[in-house]
Amino acid sequence: MSWYKNFKEEWQKIIETVAREANRTTQMIEKDTIQSMFLRELSKVDLPFVFKGGTSDSCKRMSIKRSNMT
Repeated sequence: MSWYKNFKEEWQKIIETVAREANRTTQMIEKDTIQSMFLRELSKVDLPFVFKGGTSDSCKRMSIKRSNMT
């Protein structure tokens, strides 16, 4: 995850801003960001695989609705 490590301060500011504006915890935003970037990169690999479960499918469609956890 060099894209994250190389710009950690910038990402932290972005995550804090999004968390504040979306009324979510920074942990939720950071997890969703990393998960989304991982799935994006994984989608570029030509391997036959199947996701099971709702989280990956929901993230793929950007349809996760979270309750306020703060």
